[in-house]
Amino acid sequence: MRRLSDVIDDEIGRLAEDCGDRATALELAESDHSLLRACMPPEARWAAVSGRESYAWSLDDRACPTAPADIGQPLTKALRAVPQQNPALVDVIDVVDFAAERSVERDINPAKLRGAVESEPSPTRATAWAWPTCSLAKPEAGRSAVLNRAPSDNQGRQLQH
Repeated sequence: MRRLSDVIDDEIGRLAEDCGDRATALELAESDHSLLRACMPPEARWAAVSGRESYAWSLDDRACPTAPADIGQPLTKALRAVPQQNPALVDVIDVVDFAAERSVERDINPAKLRGAVESEPSPTRATAWAWPTCSLAKPEAGRSAVLNRAPSDNQGRQLQH
C-alpha cells in the first residue's frame, strides 16, 4: 500500500512538473486515470492513511463526519478503495480488515498498528536504509546463530535485552 502510494505521488510530481503545479496535476489525474499507472483515491494515499496530511473526510447520511477513530479504519478503507478502481487488485490487497473486532476487542491492537505505521520510513529515510551485514562464522555469545549479529531494529540499532 505504501509503495503504491509512493509511486502515485511520484507520478503526480512528474505531472506537476509538466503542468505547473501539484493541484492542477491532481485534478488532471482525477479526471483522466490513464495518466497514472494505477488509480488511488485521495483517502487511500499513504499521507492521509498515516495521518501525515490532513484529509477532509466526507459526512455520512446524518451529516456526521466519517473521520476514522484510529489507524485501522483508514487503512482498511484504503485497502478496499484501491481495488474498486483497479480491478487487478481485487482479492489481493483488500482481504484484511485492520479494524475488525472480536468480543468487543480489536483483532489488531490500534496502538501497535499506529506504531508500525509511524515507524515506516519516509521516502527520504528509506533511501538511507541498508541491509545489515552479517557473517556465517561461528556465533558469539548472545548473538543470532543464523546471522551472527546482535538483534537489531529496522534502523540497524542493536536491541537491548
